[in-house]
Order: sequence, then structure tokens, then C-alpha cells
Amino acid sequence: MTVSPVDWLQLGLVGQRTRVYETDLDTQRGFLVGVSVRNVTITAHMCNPDLDEPTCVIALEVAW
Repeated sequence: MTVSPVDWLQLGLVGQRTRVYETDLDTQRGFLVGVSVRNVTITAHMCNPDLDEPTCVIALEVAW
């Protein structure tokens, strides 16, 4: 779920149901921040920010 307060910025909440290696968690929750410049978007997701070792994902999207 995201919201874009301005055209180039995306903020939101993320959730996924998966089992990460060597953890007991089935459901992960967190937030995302994305920035768009022309046809390129970079989005960073952080799941479980309250744990000692959160799960982070960075995505790069190019549209043409």
C-alpha cells in the first residue's frame, strides 16, 4: 500500500508472508520508500525494522 505525496516520491507499508532463512517468522511487515526520476524508480523495502537484523530489499525499475 503506497501513497505519493509528490510525483517523484512513494511512501508506504509492506507485508509479506514467507519464511526467511533461519528465522521463525512467517509474516513480515515494514515500510517502503521510493524515488522516481524520469523513467527510473528506485524503491527500498525494510521488513521487521524492530528486529536486530531486519530484511532489506532494493528494487530498480526502468520503464521505456
